[in-house]
Amino acid sequence: GTDTLTGDNVANTWTISAANGGSVTGITGGFTNIENLTGGTNTDAFTLTTGTLSGTIDGAAGSDTLTGANVVNTWTITSANAGTLTGIGVFSNIENLVGGTLADTFTFSNATTLGGTINGGAGGVNYINVAAYTTAVNVTLTGSTANGYTGTTSGTPNPMTGFSNITRFDSSSTAANSLTGSNAVSTWSVTGTNSGTVTDATATLTFTNFGALIGGSAADTYNFTSGGVTSVTDAAGNNVINYTAGTIGSINMAGTGSARIDSATVVTTGSQTYNNLTANINTVLTGVGIAINGTANSETATARSLSLQAGTGTLTLGGVI
Repeated sequence: GTDTLTGDNVANTWTISAANGGSVTGITGGFTNIENLTGGTNTDAFTLTTGTLSGTIDGAAGSDTLTGANVVNTWTITSANAGTLTGIGVFSNIENLVGGTLADTFTFSNATTLGGTINGGAGGVNYINVAAYTTAVNVTLTGSTANGYTGTTSGTPNPMTGFSNITRFDSSSTAANSLTGSNAVSTWSVTGTNSGTVTDATATLTFTNFGALIGGSAADTYNFTSGGVTSVTDAAGNNVINYTAGTIGSINMAGTGSARIDSATVVTTGSQTYNNLTANINTVLTGVGIAINGTANSETATARSLSLQAGTGTLTLGGVI
């Protein structure tokens, strides 16, 4: 038959270590031939090790966690706190998901959410995919380890309260999504339409469908080689733009730091605003409106010029190059 084991109303630790078998708090000899597991009213932590489950895991009440096995895992979040995972049938009432030591992919259906966090696990390419969303998802990176980035998300609805150990994040191509970097020295490389990578000293995040890039408080370098983004905003740190090709909607670096341009041209379809701007080579700025404010930094280069083509907008010079 099809059997169900329900845990006590205590903090339970469940381990699935065989086909429909494993252990749980309160049962000395473990369990076998149980297809469905149901948590109690307290917290329940379910971990797949070397086993599988042909039925379901229901976390029931409390804040519950499901940890995948150390295999390549595919997670789907198909409704609130519910979905599927490699090695089991379906899960429900699970707020927190943790990957294994290999690659884990977490894919959300439109407007589905988790009440807790996603931890990609220690190893592999760990990937959050909210491309099915029709509303904006804004991501803020707060730190990193060798296993990926930590951060938070926001939006209506908000997919999750936070994430860790994530190396790739894809959002919707139809929504206006933003990606905010961490407060660490970072290099952004835009290689496609609203797509590319951001790297700090310990991790790299690959991103897709984030049109608004927002720098953190440390120095950021932005490399544009193809594609483009809707906007670049960086209000702090000493920041650098390297532009080879692509389309930039607007640039706003009117913060407390300075901006440097290391390319012959910077072309935007919108406005460009800089504080304390310097150009290392002969540079042409082209945009709808261009404003340069503040006192320019000193440069060792003896031969350089800055040409501004403001188009139909306004041109403001507040500093000396």
